[in-house]
Parts: sequence; C-alpha cells; structure tokens
Amino acid sequence: MDNFAVAAHQAAVNAGLDTYVDPATGFLVFTARFLADRGECCGSTCRHCPFGDGSTDAAAVEASGPTNKGP
Repeated sequence: MDNFAVAAHQAAVNAGLDTYVDPATGFLVFTARFLADRGECCGSTCRHCPFGDGSTDAAAVEASGPTNKGP
C-alpha cells in the first residue's frame, strides 16, 4: 500500500468514517475500524482486515451465506 493510501486511511479513521477512496484506483475501501466493528471476517481479503490475513476460504464464506451487515 502506498503512502497516499496510508494517509487516506488514517484520515478516514481519524474522522470516524467507515470508508475512504483509494487515491490510486478510485475504489471505495473499508477502514480497519469499520471492519472490526462488523465483528467477523467476510473472506473478501479486505485491505485492512483486522481478523488475520483476510484469506478465509471463499467457498466456505459463500456457503455460509451473505455476511454484509453494512448499510
């Protein structure tokens, strides 16, 4: 992750935001705080996953059904 993305993530966390726009790609990225508040890994290899390396088996996640608790 480049320095601009690190700065964008930190600014979002400091502001209490759930997401930020990645400066390099324009993608919307969840903050580590938001992901921790969800309470479980979704297996989508989120950039700031606080539940380990985010490499949960995708087939197991798909079989367990939707886990999106966000808005």
